[in-house]
Amino acid sequence: MHQEDTEVAVLGLSTGAAIVPELARRGVKVTGLDRADGLASTLNNQRWKHSGLLYGRQDLAQKLWDAYAHLHPLERRHLRNIGGHFLVRTHEDLDAYEALWRDWGIPFGRLAPNVLRPHRTVGNPVYAGGFLTFDSVIDFPALLPALHAHAMRLGARLLTGATVTRLVRNGETVTGVVYAKDGHEMLLHCKHCIVAMGGWAPEMLRAIGVQLPVQRWKSNILTVDTEIVPRITVWLDAAGVTLVPYAGRTLIADKRCYPATDGNDRTLVPEAVEGLIADLADCFPRLRQRRLAVRPHT
Repeated sequence: MHQEDTEVAVLGLSTGAAIVPELARRGVKVTGLDRADGLASTLNNQRWKHSGLLYGRQDLAQKLWDAYAHLHPLERRHLRNIGGHFLVRTHEDLDAYEALWRDWGIPFGRLAPNVLRPHRTVGNPVYAGGFLTFDSVIDFPALLPALHAHAMRLGARLLTGATVTRLVRNGETVTGVVYAKDGHEMLLHCKHCIVAMGGWAPEMLRAIGVQLPVQRWKSNILTVDTEIVPRITVWLDAAGVTLVPYAGRTLIADKRCYPATDGNDRTLVPEAVEGLIADLADCFPRLRQRRLAVRPHT
């Protein structure tokens, strides 16, 4: 088996995309590894740079706002459809959210009346009022290779198409990573290992006796081949329908989520798909009479 050395190994170049260039900027000898199979949910479904206001916990909302306020220049360059519409169905909810968020100190503004225009396919949205937030579409598929290129300019080594098969543990320390690439098996010695593998992390760590106390979840997404809203649009109610316009399409989701067996679990939940379609019709009543052409996925 061929052997190599690095100071820090980062496993996963989608979730870990920003970690590698930051370490390289600090002069750390860092190697990033990724299967590059396109399965990461952050690559397939992530198009949203959050302002924090979607979340009901102030501490979490503040962390997300701080991240937004200090965007990496590459992130800022890949923002699209800047600003989000957060909608409510009653004036009581409008007043309640405004009072809550003003205490949090995260900027927003009230929407002007009738600012949302009907779409030829779905018609008029149902809402009593809403807010303009800083939530924005981000072109993550384009940002990802830009971050990788930035990392390499800073001296990082990136191994794409590399499948990590196991971690090497010595006592309480991970000292190496075994990976396969181009038909060869390699042992990468490291002082530190960052496992940024998302839904695939529990099995990788379980193999060395580390149990992650996490539950993996999956959500069903509908894709429509048109942008039915001009910017990220959210209904702040029990269903929590969200619409994200991106590259001539719209990604549609709600709050329904289901346990995932592992990182490869892409099975649809049919009743959840139908529930999401019904939730969407509650937001756009025209859809109660006409079925929207959608592609469901997870």
